Amino acid sequence: MKNHNRATSNDGVKRVVDASLESDRLVLFRVVLVALVFALTARAAFAAPPKPRPRGDVSVGAGGVETPASENGAERSRAVRERTNGSSPELVALARDAQNWFDPKTAPKLREFVLDAAKERRKRWEKYPDVDLERAADREIRRVASGRITLYTDLPSSTEVDQIPDALDAAVPILCKIFHADPAPFENWKVEAFLMRDVDAFVEIRALEGSPRFLYGYSDRNRIFAKDQGLGYYNRFLLMHELVHTFMHEYFGDLNPRWYSEGAAEYLALHQWSPKKGLELAQFPVSEKAYPGFGRLRQIRQILATRRAPSILDIMSFQPRDYEQVSSYAWSWAFVSFLSRSPKYRDVAEVLPYWMVANDPNALFVDAIGDRWGELEYDWADFLEQLDYEYDFEATAINSDPLLPSAPTEEELRKGVVVSIDPTRGWLDSGVRTTAGSKYKLTIAGRFKFYLEDAKKTFDFEGTGATIEYFGGRPAGRVRAVVAPDPTGETFADVYQTASDDNSRDLGADFRFDAFRRSRHTRFGDESLGNASGFSDETLAELKSAEQTNDREPEASRFDFYNALYPWNGGVDFAKSSVVLEPERSGILYFRVNAAPKNLKRNGGRVKVQIKLLD
Repeated sequence: MKNHNRATSNDGVKRVVDASLESDRLVLFRVVLVALVFALTARAAFAAPPKPRPRGDVSVGAGGVETPASENGAERSRAVRERTNGSSPELVALARDAQNWFDPKTAPKLREFVLDAAKERRKRWEKYPDVDLERAADREIRRVASGRITLYTDLPSSTEVDQIPDALDAAVPILCKIFHADPAPFENWKVEAFLMRDVDAFVEIRALEGSPRFLYGYSDRNRIFAKDQGLGYYNRFLLMHELVHTFMHEYFGDLNPRWYSEGAAEYLALHQWSPKKGLELAQFPVSEKAYPGFGRLRQIRQILATRRAPSILDIMSFQPRDYEQVSSYAWSWAFVSFLSRSPKYRDVAEVLPYWMVANDPNALFVDAIGDRWGELEYDWADFLEQLDYEYDFEATAINSDPLLPSAPTEEELRKGVVVSIDPTRGWLDSGVRTTAGSKYKLTIAGRFKFYLEDAKKTFDFEGTGATIEYFGGRPAGRVRAVVAPDPTGETFADVYQTASDDNSRDLGADFRFDAFRRSRHTRFGDESLGNASGFSDETLAELKSAEQTNDREPEASRFDFYNALYPWNGGVDFAKSSVVLEPERSGILYFRVNAAPKNLKRNGGRVKVQIKLLD
């Protein structure tokens, strides 16, 4: 017993000693930690500005994406925070409300606010080490200069390669004009471009810092890079894409959100170049052959045929890892092209680059669209349905003013009302609101002028169309009617069924866009991505094959099975002059004449449609 007690007593003493030592260690650790934090804080306060991290990969292609080390809001908004430290609280508050960016009184101040923030960010940029020209000569890397651009390449001399600096240099004043930038600071701007076949050789000459982790293109500060793709046009396009990134980074200070920065680079870089005619940027494809290697439009049409199209929300939620797939570039290109060229949304597209340094630019975009979000979804869905080469954005824009100045009463509908359809336009809001389950007799009358592409000639049409030519799987010239829910006044929250903690639909001041990333529930239905079409896999494969070979096959439209956000499904076609419409849902009655967007303005005249409510 004594031995046991002694052992117990010794154990107790040991525990006390151990506890005392542990306490001393803890105190010492805390002292050291406090000293270390103080030292690091002091160093951060007085040290030179840190070297900026590379912006990250902006490669145009799949795989091998080099992503930024950090993507949190604080890192992205560093330039804004630096600028706001000395700014009036009133100006900061104005910048957070997207509507103020469209106010003629406040917009100039806010734009100056962002551009000043970009200047502050540029002060932190460190200069690249100079290219080792002697080693470059040893590795047979040529130097070709023109104006602001110096190109280094290991490709053999050719007219196509040697004109790249001329084309890139010509792009700078055009970009200044597009972004309303003062061209004076860019007169002496210098950019080094690298078109590489043997990438290791460019690491040796100090063009790249370390082993590159991109597959196609990359930009960092005032250097742009592209790996040789074996296609002269596409090599130039890749470097043009990276030049756009570098210009926007230089002028606006950052490159967020990703969908916009990549989409804008894709959209603006699509170009036509001739030493005699000069350079044209921001082209919309007239054909795939005109832009060798750029197959974005074709790829989107193929994706649509497989019922895997993303919603606008999905596109806005793209992250750097999503750009491991070329399709992410394709969708970003399509959405930015649509916003930039649509007469309804180009004013928003013009402001978007000023939000790239914001903490949450997507939230500003949502605020800017406001209660037009339902309308935006309709316009975007229509763009995808009609997507074709030489797309006419003006002609296809859905009319904001209904054909009838006021909605007809039930009594007037029973007697019959008449609307006049313009065959030079896309979908037209008739002004008639239909009721689910009711029956309406629709009768077309009159002739109009319609252009047949195969014949290269205009003919008189009656509205039932011509089966000798098809567009989108339907006879050309045939009048279509569809009922879609009224999108008037619908916000982002209404469309995507988002809600704050108190179950209201107000996004609130603390709204963070990523909180609703890849939402599946919408007011059109569930699953905004990959909605089931009702077609078998075999039918989808056949339709996809038909799309690739002959767009004019008289099969069901390849777009009849878009996603759950798609409003233009169903309805009736005028295979004969009179049809009966029995809508399954209440909404607005729309009409259009089926035609390729590029040919709409070649049509003429009017076709009249009588709308009569049946008992």
